[in-house]
Parts: sequence; C-alpha cells; structure tokens
Amino acid sequence: MFRKLILGSGLALTAVAVAVVPALAYTGTAGASGSTTTNSNGTTTFTGHFNGGSGQSVTFSATGGGSGCVVTFSPNPATTDASGNFTTTASYSSGCTGTVSFTAVSGAQNVTTTATVPGLPAASGQAPLSYPALWFAIFIVGLGLIAASVFGIGQRRGVPGTA
Repeated sequence: MFRKLILGSGLALTAVAVAVVPALAYTGTAGASGSTTTNSNGTTTFTGHFNGGSGQSVTFSATGGGSGCVVTFSPNPATTDASGNFTTTASYSSGCTGTVSFTAVSGAQNVTTTATVPGLPAASGQAPLSYPALWFAIFIVGLGLIAASVFGIGQRRGVPGTA
C-alpha cells in the first residue's frame, strides 16, 4: 500500500510539473514566440518572432510588477527584420518588484511572456529560485518517488501486507 502511495504521488507530481512548465514559456498566436533575458544593467531584453517577414510594426505593453510600476520599452514601436524577428529593451521604475508580463502585438498577432524584475544583487550572490526552476525541482522529486516505488527502495521484506 505504501508503495502505491509513493507511485501515485510521484506520478501526480510529475504530471503537474510536465503540464505547468511549458505554460511558463510564452503564450500567443500560432507561429509567434517570445522570450526575455535579464541584462547586467537591470534591464530586460524582450525578443520574439511574428509570421510575415520584415516591416511589421510591433508595439509593446507590460502588466504586473506591483502598484506604481512603470515599464518603458525602447524602441516602442519596433519593426520586424527580414525573418520576422523583433527586439526591444525594457527598463523599470523604482517601484517595480516581482514578475512582469510583457506583450508584443503586430496586427492580429500577439505574444506574451514573463520576466522577473531585476533587483539589487543579493548579499550572498545567489539568485532566488525562479518558477521554472521550482517546477523542474518538483518534476525531479516526482521522478524520484516513481523510481523509489518501481525499484522497491525502502521496501520491507517478510512483513505480511507489504508486498
């Protein structure tokens, strides 16, 4: 019975992690994609792709980051290159904390992704655990529970009812 509990828990944790992690990347229309990179100067670079090639005007907006958070994009609007790619740099006001959602729109196409507001460096020099890293850790724990159950780790032998 304990083995079934471990196996069920492991499968549940793994399923949840597998379902959640891809959703953390970005959302948008088919063919659109986006990602963010935190820069050492406290800004964030938002890059992405829209179908349709060069010359598309792309406008940017942001939500989240707490009350009083103002995000400025440069350039805004941007123009896609020959491959349909765009890039902008986001700067934050002093009131921004936590997570900000960036949205890029070009005609009927859109893409939204998230970024953590860069803060002052931690005294220890270690970055906090991000959401994707947290879900990856849950995924690993789930796999460990499955392995423990399948390979019989911790199984007592010779005790009735523990087979």
